[in-house]
Amino acid sequence: MTDKNISIREIAKLSGVSISTVSRVINNSGSYSQKTAKKVMDVVNEYDYHANSIAKGLRQKRTNSIGIIVPNLGNSFFSNLVELIENQLANQNYSTIICDTSNNQVKERKSIDMLNARLVDGIIVISGRTKFQSESLNYSVPLVYIDREAQNDTDYYFIGSDHYKGAALATNKLISAHTKPFLFKNEKEYPSIKERIKGYVDTYKKEFNTFDADRILVVPKRASLQEERAIIRSRLRGIFSRYSAPIGIFATNDSLAVNIILAARDINVNVPKDLKVIGFDDAPIAQYSVPELTTIHQDVQTIAKIACTKLIEQVTKPKAVKRPQKIIVDVSLIERGSA
Repeated sequence: MTDKNISIREIAKLSGVSISTVSRVINNSGSYSQKTAKKVMDVVNEYDYHANSIAKGLRQKRTNSIGIIVPNLGNSFFSNLVELIENQLANQNYSTIICDTSNNQVKERKSIDMLNARLVDGIIVISGRTKFQSESLNYSVPLVYIDREAQNDTDYYFIGSDHYKGAALATNKLISAHTKPFLFKNEKEYPSIKERIKGYVDTYKKEFNTFDADRILVVPKRASLQEERAIIRSRLRGIFSRYSAPIGIFATNDSLAVNIILAARDINVNVPKDLKVIGFDDAPIAQYSVPELTTIHQDVQTIAKIACTKLIEQVTKPKAVKRPQKIIVDVSLIERGSA
């Protein structure tokens, strides 16, 4: 044995398992294999680890607070989802601490530090361009991921929409309208967006037996929607100079789709006669567009409900919880006036 002090995080790294798994083995709670238990206990015994009873006592006294990590509250889909989660948790007498990271890893790290200090009972992690650094947490905390994976943790709850299916539905709808659809996307790609792109490309190839990468057009994010719209106008002019109407466009999110409709109006292109546009999310903005936006509906009510239920189960009944779980929520095409 050695006198070296060692943390749960270091035990997890040395034994090759997640922090949450180490915690379950040490506290004899939840499910894990004998092989996993041996790996953890070998490290525990080698370093003569003793759980910090004070910290453990603090964790057993619940704070009835839940952290929510979200990449961008300015996105209407994310803000709607967070509001639904807040309401669900409030009904169960949990308060929430919302951390908007602005897609910035430094801000996310600071948010994690803050949630560590608050000793929240659980964390819901929503989306993000990179895998979540769960090992950054100083204690084992129940986690639920919505459209995001963990870096060094295979033992977690994942909830997400069927993004591939949604993209296929949108692409097939545009193909049935006698178009060879283009895809418009912003330059930042979440894993969910990559799935949408794959669904679009595969569906296009299946129909036309070929695919030209030039059919995917990037719209860089700018300081204002007006600047973004100017870029879209340029993209649309280029398309209409080379191809005959009608043109089909699948946009990877509703905000981008609505801006495409506005840009089309700027250059006197009629939607849906000459340009057919389909978005993704069915965010509130979809119904305020003129014409109203045809889009892929994500069932945020169900996603929020499942996320809260699974998190509270981990908090209140850790021994009964079975991990890991991957739950994919179905999507549907909402037909309105833009396609």
